[in-house]
Amino acid sequence: MNTTNAENQKNLSLIPPIARIRKSAAEEIWVSLVEWMGKKRIDLRIHFRGENGPQPTQKGVSLSLDSYEALREAIDTLEGFVDESEPLEPLRISKNRREEFRISIDEYKGRKFVSIRVFYSDKDGEFRPTRKGITFPPSHLAEMQKAINAISRVKT
Repeated sequence: MNTTNAENQKNLSLIPPIARIRKSAAEEIWVSLVEWMGKKRIDLRIHFRGENGPQPTQKGVSLSLDSYEALREAIDTLEGFVDESEPLEPLRISKNRREEFRISIDEYKGRKFVSIRVFYSDKDGEFRPTRKGITFPPSHLAEMQKAINAISRVKT
């Protein structure tokens, strides 16, 4: 069953962001708690600066509150690996039977970045990346860590 954006908006109740992390001159990462279908979720989403103020994009991930401790531990773990030359195996958080979140430090064209992305299991059981996710420079990891830790104060 497909839902429209209007139907999705009816089911989504936004709580003011816990943090707004400036990614670039045009983009911010919002760390928020949202209510979706009566349940609170952790939302990490890219917003761009539009003429009418910040606008959400489809780039982002939404995790259940049950995943909070695993997310906090993953972000804390990454902090210790930013300057390592050896790659760190992606940290995984189960989303459901067919999907998982992968949190990693990756490199592209000589630049490191932190990635939080949803992967799905294909028909052969191999995990493949989806378009759902965010990336940001490792220099923003401390801000993300602070924002994730702040969720514990407002999640109840």
